[in-house]
Amino acid sequence: MFEKAVQFDPINASYRMDYGNVLYNSFSDIEKRDKESIERVKNQIDKALQLEPYNSKMNVHGATFYFKTGNIPKGLKLVDKSVEVQPLRPANYQQMAQAYLQVAQAYINTGQIDKAKELIKKVAQIEERIKEINTSILKPIELNTQTKEMIKQAKEILEAI
Repeated sequence: MFEKAVQFDPINASYRMDYGNVLYNSFSDIEKRDKESIERVKNQIDKALQLEPYNSKMNVHGATFYFKTGNIPKGLKLVDKSVEVQPLRPANYQQMAQAYLQVAQAYINTGQIDKAKELIKKVAQIEERIKEINTSILKPIELNTQTKEMIKQAKEILEAI
């Protein structure tokens, strides 16, 4: 169905992103996710990101794919881009904090403490970043409870390691 939608409207980024996600999820076993199949998904997702580079939600969907396939640097880059293109959207900061903390935990588990600290520091600095942004806008951004909890957690982790 999504393949036909992409053929019908090849410049619709949402169709491409959805098609890529459907393809990825259709591979029931990780073993069936061969290089060729992953490349097909990657092509759809990359095309969607090219079509809508300033869509923060597209960037987050792309980041999720890259995290799932092990390309952590590309995933982090897309999470950063989602905040860069829409810095006034509080959900972007929550997604950033969540992604950074999960990747940091993976780094800690593999003994890469310096890499983990780098990401955790970025989470801890979100609050300051928001305060700075709020000085130049009429309606201040308010972080939700989950994001504030993750920032608190990041600060606690930094003190502990």
